[in-house]
Amino acid sequence: MEKEIKIDLVPKEQINEDFDCVRITCENICVWANCLESAIKAFDEALRQHR
Repeated sequence: MEKEIKIDLVPKEQINEDFDCVRITCENICVWANCLESAIKAFDEALRQHR
């Protein structure tokens, strides 16, 4: 079975930050960043460390 990857835009009001954030989650990996490109890079790094 394939693992589901979710990409969400999290409003700044929800996380008490100055900017909205992009969140990528897959099973027990969850990363946040200010833009999609940074979130993808962070997710890639977290995935490498998780293996």
